[in-house]
Amino acid sequence: ANMTFDASQGTGTGGSGDIIFRTAPPNLAIDTITFNGSTTASTTGTSLTFSHTVNSGSSRILIVVTAVASYSRITNITYGGTGLTKLATSTYSSLADAEMWYLLNPSTGAANVVVTSGVSQTVTALALNYTGVDQTTPFGTPATSTGTGNTTVNVSSAVNELVIDIVAYS
Repeated sequence: ANMTFDASQGTGTGGSGDIIFRTAPPNLAIDTITFNGSTTASTTGTSLTFSHTVNSGSSRILIVVTAVASYSRITNITYGGTGLTKLATSTYSSLADAEMWYLLNPSTGAANVVVTSGVSQTVTALALNYTGVDQTTPFGTPATSTGTGNTTVNVSSAVNELVIDIVAYS
């Protein structure tokens, strides 16, 4: 942090006399989370590959959400050969599975998203990219819910936070 030294006459407002040490004010600039592109794809098989473009910008994140109409989960997702991290999974019985994966600061440009499943099934994926995302703590606590009919889930959020959801059904 920067440090400012002021001379003062005991008033704290500057001048000659005592020295006051004061840290510089914190940088109060807050990045605005900005949507920066998306791609959707679907196939039946053990692997889904599609091209997705991550545009330039600071503090990038790539989020891939998947939905399958079975109990078999996604085993791996890569973007341009780099593995994504699984954030959350919600599975309802053997009927549907929804997952959210992410990659901080992905390379910009077009690259393949490869979604791998343990069994042959219909896989749908949505790749989303944003800029202005906190790279240290990009997410709060995931909230999930399962059931039939009308199902609700409560999600806490704060100013300058974004809520992303996915629904899978069979």
